[in-house]
Amino acid sequence: MPRFSIIVPTRERAQTLGPCLKTCLDEPYSDVEFVVHDNASTDGTKALVEGLNDPRIRYFRTPERVSMRLNFEAAVRQARGDYLIMFGDDDGLIPGALERLDRATRAGDYDFIAWPTVDYLWPGVDPQRPGHVRLRRRNMFRPAMEVDLDARRHDLFNAVPISYRETPKIYHGCISRGLIDRLLQYSDVLFQYDIPDVYAQIAFLVEARRGLSLGHVLTINGASKNSNGTSAFGHAHKTIERYDGTAYGVFMKETRTDLASPIPYNPAIISIQYYTYVCLNILEHVLKRGLPINHDAWLKAVHESLVANPNFDSIARSAQALSAIDQKILSTLTEQSTQHMSAPSSGDPLKAASRKSRRSEHILATGSNTGDTVAEAAAVLKTIGDFSDRQEQLGWQASQMLRWMRLIVAERHRTIE
Repeated sequence: MPRFSIIVPTRERAQTLGPCLKTCLDEPYSDVEFVVHDNASTDGTKALVEGLNDPRIRYFRTPERVSMRLNFEAAVRQARGDYLIMFGDDDGLIPGALERLDRATRAGDYDFIAWPTVDYLWPGVDPQRPGHVRLRRRNMFRPAMEVDLDARRHDLFNAVPISYRETPKIYHGCISRGLIDRLLQYSDVLFQYDIPDVYAQIAFLVEARRGLSLGHVLTINGASKNSNGTSAFGHAHKTIERYDGTAYGVFMKETRTDLASPIPYNPAIISIQYYTYVCLNILEHVLKRGLPINHDAWLKAVHESLVANPNFDSIARSAQALSAIDQKILSTLTEQSTQHMSAPSSGDPLKAASRKSRRSEHILATGSNTGDTVAEAAAVLKTIGDFSDRQEQLGWQASQMLRWMRLIVAERHRTIE
């Protein structure tokens, strides 16, 4: 059995899947399998994967279209590795990442290895900006550290924001087979909610015994025009009533046929805080034991997340409650929500993200404004980090910081020219 399984669920995205798999196949580490689980694509995905002709790739295809949750579930069941890592078909792996992970997993009996991600915006998502990879200093040059799981669980139960770099994730994270097997003792279904990566993160955090947080990026979180997350938070206010052909519209349509979740997914309540709170309640049901959930704090957090966005607030206030939790949340949208709705809109979330990115330096993946891919972004990231044990040393971090700054300056001069 391989040491690692890299799992890539996919659906009708051959255009981005090709560069994604290129980042995987550029990985020199050999004790790995790449599980591509195709959700009944009709765009040539199978031919693309077979054409790569790499024995490390294992390709599976559902006979008919299923929900994202079911495709994730089936993909995990096909993985054979001691450790599982999953990411999307528009994401990528940085060369050398698995060698670094191999050393980390052998250094201790860890249930999970976490790391910060770096964001890559594919061309075509924002017409005003080319494809680019965005680097943040705080995500690049930190030592590894053990995660204080008691403190992180306390934060989780009390609606305190937790850094992704300190939580066990199967999506852009590394999870041990042992942790997965422990959860499957409670139920033969691993992903109990329609947003499977959020549920898994919550469940793994509650059940984990030991975890390590690395201080350097290992994977690239891509955002393409077909990404579910990009579509949901960028176009939900246009999609919610029509179940249209956008990625989020297709996602909503498919969740209507998937009845596995103890609490039904409500497409009209768009909030990460809401999804997390629902998952906590589902997990309590699955584990069949009480969890110290601070319900008042979570209801307040969900409420604040909704009223902060006029579009999402408006959608939620006209929503139908599909569960007792929905009813509690919708009842909190009082006159305060109306006041927030009358405030000027913050505009397109992608443009807001663009403004935010200008406050933290970024560089373009290549000199081209049209041909950038996540594979080229991975190559750029490789030039500023070798993922060796030297990353624990202050002197190495300082030298890498200087290289990073030189890249930024050089890119600015090139762009101006």
